[in-house]
Amino acid sequence: MTPEQKPGFSESDNGIVLNNDEAQRVNMAPAQATPAPQPQTQPQSDNKRKNPAKLIVSLLVIAALGFAISQINFTAIVDNITAIGYEAPADLQKIIDDIELTDDGMRILKATRPELQGADDFNNSCLNDSGEYSVLGCYSSNRVFVYNISEESLDGIRQTTLAHEFLHAVWHRMSQGEREELGKALREIYDNNEAIREHMNNYEDGSNNYNELHSVIGTTVKRDDLPEVLKKHYAKYFKNPSKLVTYYDKYYASYKQASTRIKELEPLIEKRRTTLKEMEEKYTKDNDQLTKDINDHNARARTPNGYSTVEEFNNAYSALVDRKNKMTADYRALNEYLEETNRLIDEYNNNALRMNKFQESINSRVGDKED
Repeated sequence: MTPEQKPGFSESDNGIVLNNDEAQRVNMAPAQATPAPQPQTQPQSDNKRKNPAKLIVSLLVIAALGFAISQINFTAIVDNITAIGYEAPADLQKIIDDIELTDDGMRILKATRPELQGADDFNNSCLNDSGEYSVLGCYSSNRVFVYNISEESLDGIRQTTLAHEFLHAVWHRMSQGEREELGKALREIYDNNEAIREHMNNYEDGSNNYNELHSVIGTTVKRDDLPEVLKKHYAKYFKNPSKLVTYYDKYYASYKQASTRIKELEPLIEKRRTTLKEMEEKYTKDNDQLTKDINDHNARARTPNGYSTVEEFNNAYSALVDRKNKMTADYRALNEYLEETNRLIDEYNNNALRMNKFQESINSRVGDKED
């Protein structure tokens, strides 16, 4: 065996091959006793035949490698790279802390590099294709923008808006299969929740806009009212999903109360106006008739033998007094009814002002702008 050779192997025209046992024992002998290598009797093509065991191992290695690659979350890697260097300013960080994101949630949000903006910047960031401005926030080109509303009565609106737009980013990262699975649960809530249906009327193709449904339901529907699949889904991104609804309820309660009261007052005021008109018309007619009858009574009383007896005069006079008293009572009732109607109208107007203030506060087009 030459210094380059190893025990159990020999060289041939077909390369290094494994010797048979006898040849191996011979090769273990001192170099000078080593016989010349014997030519291989196997056909050359047989030497190229693959070992089945090695083939299986190779396939298993490839399969394992493919499985390992499939388990890599490339979206998460991209998110982490995109988020490098991002640090939220203090006011926005407070809002982020309030919605209590999980690690996965925080990764996605940071990748959107969210911004809290004033009216002018927000309008530039959230100008949509139709030329209309978003009202509260937007998710555009993997960025989240939130209108910085400072109205104290709307405390909680920025938290709700941030969570809403964040959920658009989540939806954007979901597979078609995941969307279809959640879509069934989202649709079920839409079909059975009047408030959600009313809310979705604000969006184009609201009943089939599952992207918006995903964000609206995730920020406005109580956890106990969600099916299990949605509970688990939102819990992936929020440590305390129920807290989101409290933010929504907090700012929306005032607006909803005003809106509900206006809807109650509108038909009531309209009905009272109709009744008031009828009361005024009747009072005027009755008063005119009473005035005429009093004048006739006085003229008759001044006419000799106008009344044949004192009793007849007294009866006529008493009847007029009773009618006059009734007219006084009717006038008082009319004024009270008018005052109550005016009070309801004032209440209606005050609630309308609250709603207008709400709309102006959340509408960046009429927000505080730099001169």
